[in-house]
Amino acid sequence: MLSHDNQRAPSLDANNDVVDVVIVTWNTQALTLRCLASLRGVLRQEAINASIWLVDNCSKDDTVSEVRSKFPEVKVIAHHCNAGFSVANNQAIRVGRSPNVLLLNSDAFLRDGALSKMLRFLHLHPDVSAVGPRLMMANGEVQHSVVPITNPIRQLGYLAAFHFPPLSRIFRRVFQHRRDRYVSGNEARAVPLLSAACLLLRREVFERVGLLPEDRFLYSEEDDLFIRMHRAGLTSFYLPEAKVLHLCGASSDGNIKTPGPNEHFHRSRLRYLYQHFQAATQFIYWSHLTFFGWSLIFVKMKNALRGNADDAAYVNAYKVLLQLNRTEYLKATQSSNLLNGH
Repeated sequence: MLSHDNQRAPSLDANNDVVDVVIVTWNTQALTLRCLASLRGVLRQEAINASIWLVDNCSKDDTVSEVRSKFPEVKVIAHHCNAGFSVANNQAIRVGRSPNVLLLNSDAFLRDGALSKMLRFLHLHPDVSAVGPRLMMANGEVQHSVVPITNPIRQLGYLAAFHFPPLSRIFRRVFQHRRDRYVSGNEARAVPLLSAACLLLRREVFERVGLLPEDRFLYSEEDDLFIRMHRAGLTSFYLPEAKVLHLCGASSDGNIKTPGPNEHFHRSRLRYLYQHFQAATQFIYWSHLTFFGWSLIFVKMKNALRGNADDAAYVNAYKVLLQLNRTEYLKATQSSNLLNGH
């Protein structure tokens, strides 16, 4: 555990921007304007020099014009299509020049000097590459913003908790209890993975391990980034004293329209697993086939016994997940064969 320096740290550079704040938005005008108003107040109150980058993924609600009118200090990048979370963030990261980068969701609001505390923590601890705050939900509960990096074995726990009816409820309690431990306590500590809803990183992180993965639309960005950071020997810290309100999911709800299991989430998770754990390709394929296949059979049986038409959406969703697993598996095996010269 790192110890805090009792002496006052040197002040942050008063002449140059110390952080690039990157916000991605899509059809969340009211939320985005609220986020920017809050951020403007924070930067002024805490006397932090920052560049604010707003990347709009082709919103249809006049977000861009409203931001340009009400927040002229914000640098707006307007896409002509919804490029996805990683592509949008990366575009701003590439053009920014500050030594630190804050990834901030449009549904996240800095509280109680959170940004100053995170910046000062990086300043005091040059061996730390990333720091994340305690994310608080609107009901006052602490969000599970710190979790282990996903690997094929840990993924089994997720599958059992969410795709193993009727026993999923039992496994889910264990799954949630184990996640609670990662965000308990008030001491700053090294952690494997932090949520990108509010995440402060040194720019050199991206120079060393690369940007966010652009081959997926949404989700698993953190797993992909932090596994590369872990393998490069970079350290990340959770800083509970820095608190941020997170209206969890509000900034991404518009991207998710399919009932049942989230297709975006599972496509990204599968792609991440197959890419980073090539030695476990067969294990990944068969474990997902088993759990998704059983879930499909169970839903069909329940639907037949109860005549529950609502479950038809879940039947279709699990068919999609099974196909996703097969598609990503075939991509992984073909890529492996090309690398091996077959």
